[in-house]
Amino acid sequence: MSAKSRFLNSSTFRRDGLAKVRGPLRFTNDLEVPGMHVGRIVRSPYAFADIRGFDVDEAEKLGAVVLTPDDVP
Repeated sequence: MSAKSRFLNSSTFRRDGLAKVRGPLRFTNDLEVPGMHVGRIVRSPYAFADIRGFDVDEAEKLGAVVLTPDDVP
């Protein structure tokens, strides 16, 4: 029996499974560092659309740093 077929159709014990379910396990998204910046990519909900412009005024009012394709070479 090969190693590949030995694990098919059988359950395996996950050492981190209980900690994930109960909640004490920390994920990367749970980490916070003083002065940390958070980035977000906003995508268009339309698969084939011509983007004519960006309205970033609302985000800039909140103090966000906004990068558009014009800012990235």
